[in-house]
Amino acid sequence: MRLMNFGFSVEKDGSLRALPNPAGDVLALLEAMGILGKKWGSFLGFISEDKLERIDFLYKIYYPIYLVREGKHVIPIDGMGLHKFRVKEFTEFDHKYVVQLSKTYDLPLIGNEKLLSWMNCAVEGRIEDGYAIPHVLTREEAIFAAKEAIRIYVNLKEYLGKLTSSLESSETRLREELEKIRDEYKRINEEYGRKIAEKNIQIEGLLSGSENEIIRKIKEEFQRRKELLRNERKSLEKLVKNLMGELRSIESRMEKIKSGIHQFREEIVRGEARRERLKLEKKMIDENIEKFDNVRNIIKELEECEKLIEENKRNEEKSLENLSELEKQRDRTLKRVEEVQKRISMLVEEEKVLPTREDLELREAREEFVMKRRAMVGELDAICTERDRALWNLRVRESRLKLEYKKFKDFTESTIKVLEEELGKIRSYIWKDMELNEDVELLYIPYYITYKNDRLTLIESPIVMDGFKKLEDFKDFGLSRDVVEEVFGSGDVLPVILFEAKEVFNILSKKNRSRVLEGISILKEVGAIGRMQEAILLKRCA
Repeated sequence: MRLMNFGFSVEKDGSLRALPNPAGDVLALLEAMGILGKKWGSFLGFISEDKLERIDFLYKIYYPIYLVREGKHVIPIDGMGLHKFRVKEFTEFDHKYVVQLSKTYDLPLIGNEKLLSWMNCAVEGRIEDGYAIPHVLTREEAIFAAKEAIRIYVNLKEYLGKLTSSLESSETRLREELEKIRDEYKRINEEYGRKIAEKNIQIEGLLSGSENEIIRKIKEEFQRRKELLRNERKSLEKLVKNLMGELRSIESRMEKIKSGIHQFREEIVRGEARRERLKLEKKMIDENIEKFDNVRNIIKELEECEKLIEENKRNEEKSLENLSELEKQRDRTLKRVEEVQKRISMLVEEEKVLPTREDLELREAREEFVMKRRAMVGELDAICTERDRALWNLRVRESRLKLEYKKFKDFTESTIKVLEEELGKIRSYIWKDMELNEDVELLYIPYYITYKNDRLTLIESPIVMDGFKKLEDFKDFGLSRDVVEEVFGSGDVLPVILFEAKEVFNILSKKNRSRVLEGISILKEVGAIGRMQEAILLKRCA
């Protein structure tokens, strides 16, 4: 038989360590007393009896589960037969490929993938520290239930495969039918295309030589006009391009002249400032005869300054004249550009209306020959109508096929979804890649029951400790708490436990004090309890 551990601790690398059974006893006792993972700010008063929940007894009970090997799979079966997993079995599908519900079974499957995820924590052993509830189902009944689960699972897979194959076949038939329709569509277009082309040739043949000649001359004349307008427009556009280049050149020259004028004016300002400074120096020196030579130098500098100012003013005046001339040249060029662009706009407008004028003249010429072709056109319309009717019938047929396939596909896919959901539920109870020593083994899940506050209480496994903290986000073993409580609290089981177990499996009995002490030592080693809990446990189990 296999036994599942009750308590676990988290290692530094994040892995789980299964704690020995005495540690599980102490964890259950702490949980029953309501002090697991609890901390206090003061030690005083917390180990008195009136501060703790009163516990009359704490028994360890094992719930039986069959592990049945069926082929390459292992199926967990509730040894008490109380867990019920509803399985739907379906028959072959009818003429519309609709799977029909045949029968519903309530199989005693238990645990599913939750229990499977903990199976590596189960160990081989014997039950010596608790009471194993006798299984209600016999070995043969467990095997039968497992075979039924596998049988229904295999049948559902077969039906699902047939249904999927049917859908694929239907899709293949649809593609083949649509390909035939496309071939027929192509044939009709080609056949009636030839008829329409022949009729068009006949209609064109009605055009007399004079009609063709008139139409040809009209088209040639308008083509000649188009070429003339186009050539003139291109020539003017080229002229505008050249004029714009000339404008850019003028603007560049004007900018250079403006820059020069600015420099001349700056030179004039600097010269005038220098002249004023020299005049001031001369006035100051005039009063001192001994500095005659200095006066003579200043007068010379003043003359040079005057010449420079006059020269810059002449240059400025000349540049202004050149700038004025360039501005006039620019204005003349701009005016010419505007005139040319106006002419281009007129040519563009003429080009736009030319096709309309051509169409008008052609229409007037052709109206004379409309009556001759009317009969032929009627025949052509009849051919086109016949072709359109044939194509319409094909489109209707195509739409009908697609609609029928869609209805079948939608209904089939919804049925496939039902089967896949049912298979998914069963699959979670059919384990792969699990080794058993025998075809049928028993797995026992540990629980603790206690009586406190005038009420029977169930303590579920597993309890996982990360140091001093109890972790709540681990999955349970997948058993229904209501079912287990019903078993342990029933009038048939509890009296038997109390009678047969007596003080042997009661954790609170003095006979089991050594187990409690051993459990305390283990939990202290992994840091799951503190001094406060240890003191309370020692006082309670004294």
